[in-house]
Amino acid sequence: MKSKLPTPDPPKGLNFSQWVLKQREPQILTADPTAVRLPLHQIQAVAQNKEPVLPLIVRSLNRVGVTLPEGRRRVTRQILTNMNVAQLQVIVNDLHTHIEQLNEGLMSLLMERDELHMSQDSMLVDIEDITRFFVSSLGRSSHSRVCRYPCRPFFTANNIVLHLC
Repeated sequence: MKSKLPTPDPPKGLNFSQWVLKQREPQILTADPTAVRLPLHQIQAVAQNKEPVLPLIVRSLNRVGVTLPEGRRRVTRQILTNMNVAQLQVIVNDLHTHIEQLNEGLMSLLMERDELHMSQDSMLVDIEDITRFFVSSLGRSSHSRVCRYPCRPFFTANNIVLHLC
């Protein structure tokens, strides 16, 4: 049997529910690590795949036989005017390829986000249905204790089966 300990007052600036959530946050984070850490892991993966433009341009310049002077970090107008159209076209094509790859990655992440939002909406609808069911069953159970009708199954959007009496 649990003993009732006095509940300390929440710190100033937090109401009681915010304080309780702060207290429970470590438990929530350790309860289901994949649910919490997966988005953080994905964010880190995207950040690691983020490639600065300078190395991409340096690689493109090396492909066309042009090297940046030692200690230079920028491509100047002088360097570009010394190149011919074919060399410039190779650099432009490399940049377009990189942009396409970034766009494809962004589109896949946006589609995944939309799927997660739809799943969340479905779960919220299920919670709302279950809440309505329990509220209505509490209202009925206060009037009569014996169920007069046989139980019937109630299916929610996520195929959760509730037996309604």
